[in-house]
Amino acid sequence: MSEIVRTSFSIDRGLLDEFESMVNEGNYKNRSEFLRGIIRQRLSQRAKDRDEVVVGAVLIIYDHHIRGLTSKIVDLQHEQGGSILATTHVHMTHRLCAEVIIARDRAGRLESLADELGRLKGVLHASFTFGAT
Repeated sequence: MSEIVRTSFSIDRGLLDEFESMVNEGNYKNRSEFLRGIIRQRLSQRAKDRDEVVVGAVLIIYDHHIRGLTSKIVDLQHEQGGSILATTHVHMTHRLCAEVIIARDRAGRLESLADELGRLKGVLHASFTFGAT
């Protein structure tokens, strides 16, 4: 872990009250923990905006009874090269499956994968989430 440094800043009273409320609602131990979380979120978003390498998860929900859909999903994953780290497949109902695809690649490529999967006939949901360090 890196060195902890103390700092201070000025803030409008109303904004401070909102800040305190968010800290309390989020069940954070203290203000510092909350601020560190906010900064990490912003750094991850900046990495995505700059199309840097991120770790991401694509969630899809689809009807596996749609002819050829499973093959198309697998083909799109194989086209990603070595960026796919793992997949998890869940049988939700007789017809519906959920799959989480975990990958490490440029944010734009992973977001494109989610978009491509979402356009396939029979895919009911496709979303992308990510994190960067």
